[in-house]
Amino acid sequence: MFWSICLTDSYIDSINLHEIDKTRNLFELLDNVKNNQNLIIGDDTNFKNLYKLKDKIYKEKISPAYQAELVSIFAELWKQTFIENNSGSKSKFLNYDISNTDDYEFVENLSFKKITDGVIVSAEDTYFRDLSKENFEIIEDKKDTGIKFSELVKKSKEYFSSGIPKRQKNNLSEIGKIINNCKEVNFIAYNFIDKIYEFYEKELNHNIEFKEINKSKSMMIGTIYFLVNLIYENEIKHDKKNKTCLNIITPMTSNRKISNIDEIKKKLLEIFTPEKSLECSALKKLRDNGNQFFINVISRKDRRDISTMHTRGIFTDFCNVSTEWDELCWHSGRQITKVNEDLILDYSPNMRVNEIIALKNNEEICTKIKIF
Repeated sequence: MFWSICLTDSYIDSINLHEIDKTRNLFELLDNVKNNQNLIIGDDTNFKNLYKLKDKIYKEKISPAYQAELVSIFAELWKQTFIENNSGSKSKFLNYDISNTDDYEFVENLSFKKITDGVIVSAEDTYFRDLSKENFEIIEDKKDTGIKFSELVKKSKEYFSSGIPKRQKNNLSEIGKIINNCKEVNFIAYNFIDKIYEFYEKELNHNIEFKEINKSKSMMIGTIYFLVNLIYENEIKHDKKNKTCLNIITPMTSNRKISNIDEIKKKLLEIFTPEKSLECSALKKLRDNGNQFFINVISRKDRRDISTMHTRGIFTDFCNVSTEWDELCWHSGRQITKVNEDLILDYSPNMRVNEIIALKNNEEICTKIKIF
């Protein structure tokens, strides 16, 4: 589980780095973000306030008590966000697809769209208080306390290094935050083809017409529907202009009975083509809105390559949720019925993930099946 604190004009404009209290509070905010894997900083679509903060730190005189520490910690976080902007990034800053042209309206939009957990403002700007809600906190930067007593910060410290808490359905909403600003979402599923065939053949043996099959009976299909729904929900929340590409990445099955890639492609298209998918209306909406969905089947020519794909989960350029299971949840297309017990959140996709992405991009060993 992770929480985000969004920057505002109110907070940034109130920072006077000559004052030891303001400098200490800013340092504590950045230090909490750096050392807590469950806490990040959010900003508007152009990182407007992050750039304003950068100018303050590098151009203004800073209180000597925190000067070296503040410059050092900000430089480290800044480097991670802008220089390492790739699949190995440890980024702790996230920009939302909303421009901050009016501070109050910006905060109101954030609370309404439910894409961040709280914002930090100047304690003097009391007019923000009416925007506080049960799941959205207005954190006032007071001279004497800073963010210490913020409910959001206290809650994040309960899970300081444990990642997503287990067996709670509402924690899957965290995956939506991971996806919310990513152009590419990669889901690695090791036994994808075998499980799809197992479901397909089981239903056909009961002589049921395929169009009448309740596809929610397949956990693997439910997981795909869950991801599709999250992408679509985030698209609505953000009014997204940049469309998302969903990639399912899986090795070719070792089952000799299922060896024809053209036959595999035919069955996958039959299951996931929007017009034939009665359980997931979001598929059609995503396609019509210009998003993309590919299933990438990796050849078993090299066993070493395939072995890296035992790393399962969702991976983006921001962070990932990994698991030992192929399913994230049991999902009917509209509703979660059970949650994977073994989800681990990490802000830094590891080298194995980079190797898998390289496999996906290798046309010699990857068959790319375009769903839409």
